[in-house]
Amino acid sequence: MHGRLQDLRVGLFLVLLTIHVVCPSALAQSREVLSWQRDTYGLTLKLRTGVLSLTVFSPRVIRVLFAPEEGTSHQTSLAVTASPNRTTWRVTETSGEVRLNTDVLESHVNRETGAVSFHDRNGQPVLAEGLRALTATPAGNGLTSRQDFLLSDDEAIYGLGQHQLGLMNYRHTIVRLQQQNMLVAVPGWT
Repeated sequence: MHGRLQDLRVGLFLVLLTIHVVCPSALAQSREVLSWQRDTYGLTLKLRTGVLSLTVFSPRVIRVLFAPEEGTSHQTSLAVTASPNRTTWRVTETSGEVRLNTDVLESHVNRETGAVSFHDRNGQPVLAEGLRALTATPAGNGLTSRQDFLLSDDEAIYGLGQHQLGLMNYRHTIVRLQQQNMLVAVPGWT
């Protein structure tokens, strides 16, 4: 996997993954895809537990947004300030997936689980959600969410901010991405 990312010339595209979680009880249920519709800039998929939208910002950037309630997925974001560009993309369906493809990137949504995966234009996987695609639990006045991704055997995890663990590769470790005295969290992966 790591070699394939370099073949793609790391930075060729950026996947913006934004998760908007409002209701944790709905997330305990299946995320099965019930229906989908094409929008101006992508797809809106109605899941058993909410709405998943894929917005094409460019041939290299697809924003993924999940909201347990209809209508909340189109709220203004404080993190994503760019607007989608007019980009050529197409939708294909199989019995197991709904696919949104640009000239550079393929995004697949599993009809049974609602899990999203990304592939290069040759169909090789680049990033895929794991079995626990999204979970959320109440935490004080908000929610704690968890997002799992599948990694290849040789894939390393670098960065994640400033931590005092003395590690270069965070693979097989647990890192809490929270701000704390002398700890700075920066979500990301390589």
